Amino acid sequence: MRYSIKIIFFVLILLLGTTSVLAKAVYPAPTTIAFPEEFELFLYTDVAVTDIAISPEEPELGDEVNALITIQNLGDVATDVTIGASFTGPGFGGGGETCPYCIPLEPGEIYITPLSFVASQEGEYEISANVNSQILDINPNNNRLVLIFVVE
Repeated sequence: MRYSIKIIFFVLILLLGTTSVLAKAVYPAPTTIAFPEEFELFLYTDVAVTDIAISPEEPELGDEVNALITIQNLGDVATDVTIGASFTGPGFGGGGETCPYCIPLEPGEIYITPLSFVASQEGEYEISANVNSQILDINPNNNRLVLIFVVE
């Protein structure tokens, strides 16, 4: 009896070892595809709202606030962008968006758009701007910028 258990155990080890060898997957060799150098599989860029500047720098009640919003293509590929800008203040707000993807930006190019309003009440004001690229943007975290200031 003792020998039959050893033989069964040995046979099981052989079978399990054989099964694992038989179950081993065989994969085909990888295929290499050659593309011409000028072919770009993925186009992407990085557009950003890099600055919002206001004049006067410390607006007072009744001042006309002139804002300049700076957009830049930080990527290596040209793209068309849509820019949105808005402002809010005590009891009012406004803003809008450019036509969809109608502003072309070459790599490194800067585009500045103005925004103006009158600081008609005391309180906190906010100017926000966002930009969206027609092609994939690899860093969407820099696509929006907000400037907050107080009029006294």
